[in-house]
Amino acid sequence: MDETDSNPIAILGFAEEPEEPLPDLAFISKIGGKPNWLHYSKSMKAEDVTCKSCLKPMILLLQLYAPEDFPQEAFHRVFYVYICKNGKCHKGPFDECMVVYRSQLPEINEYYIEKDKIRTENDESDDDRNSDTESNISDFSEWVVNPEIKGPIKCVICGLQGTHKCGKCKKQYYCSKEHQVDDWVSGNHKAHCGTGEVEELKNYLFKEYEVLSEPEVIQVNDEQVEEGALISTKIDLEEEAEDSEVGVDKTFLEFQKQMESNPGQVLRYARNPDFKEDCSPLWVSESGKPYEKAVRKCELCGAERKFEFQIMPQMLNYLEVSSDLRDGIDWGTLLVYSCPENCETMGNIYAKEVIWRQQFSSDGIGDKYMKASLGLLDESDYNFGDIKI
Repeated sequence: MDETDSNPIAILGFAEEPEEPLPDLAFISKIGGKPNWLHYSKSMKAEDVTCKSCLKPMILLLQLYAPEDFPQEAFHRVFYVYICKNGKCHKGPFDECMVVYRSQLPEINEYYIEKDKIRTENDESDDDRNSDTESNISDFSEWVVNPEIKGPIKCVICGLQGTHKCGKCKKQYYCSKEHQVDDWVSGNHKAHCGTGEVEELKNYLFKEYEVLSEPEVIQVNDEQVEEGALISTKIDLEEEAEDSEVGVDKTFLEFQKQMESNPGQVLRYARNPDFKEDCSPLWVSESGKPYEKAVRKCELCGAERKFEFQIMPQMLNYLEVSSDLRDGIDWGTLLVYSCPENCETMGNIYAKEVIWRQQFSSDGIGDKYMKASLGLLDESDYNFGDIKI
């Protein structure tokens, strides 16, 4: 059967701690750390990602490299998801403490060149290269920053545009007064000012993990089913409910069941190029879905935004945030809706898209949710099957 005519399969993302520091390139997907700007010499400003609740700069949650074949301007394409690290801000409207931007470039641009093209131009003559060699070079080419491009002045703490600098040494740059003060007090710049020594401000950003992807495979523990075989993702909810609490949200049961085969997934990407249709969101609850006008049309071209990817609750396990559910960062899932036309970002460079937070419902999690709201959870309550909250 032609895969393009079957039910679409999501691309899953899994977090992996890098053995060595990740390169400063936008062509990788990662959790945390400092952003790698696709427009290499043009970084976002603090005001682009300022939390509307506490009025402080948010920090990078996810950088997702998601290139597209159409249009040409989306050959390189990156999403930047920012959230506020202050858990108290997440108790208010979520659109005040989280934001997502899309950035894209055509294949031929001023910032990047192919590494192997540099090598062949310098080390080989045209006469030495044959068609087979050129084909191999094309297949294994790697994009690197054009050495003629000057990098941006960035905040030493978070990587946003450096619009402020230390008034004493005039060498250390910051995105905001807040980060300048934090570095002076907590980052020991006061002790190192003028020496040229830079001490990284520890535990200020989310820890950096690379996100590796693979197609979703649903497995069942049944001797009659071949190991690793693909099965329908449709869940027999009535049978599942017989072994569950009365009144439990069936959408949550479906979510929990589908997560069992890949419990470590931190990301689900809906656009699988092997299929004609995109995947639907994996909802964590029947309630809390975006209402009709919540997903606005693209402000640049007027197209109806479509669901593209979602961030799973498992990502919370990698953020090293407070486990106190009353004051810590929390979500059931974060869904990102983007312009399906990949319209040009024009002079903005970074085009804002729509992010939606769906939380687990009290019907979905039952007594454990109620205990959490009362601050009565013990250690065993933090594990809902394979899903850690």
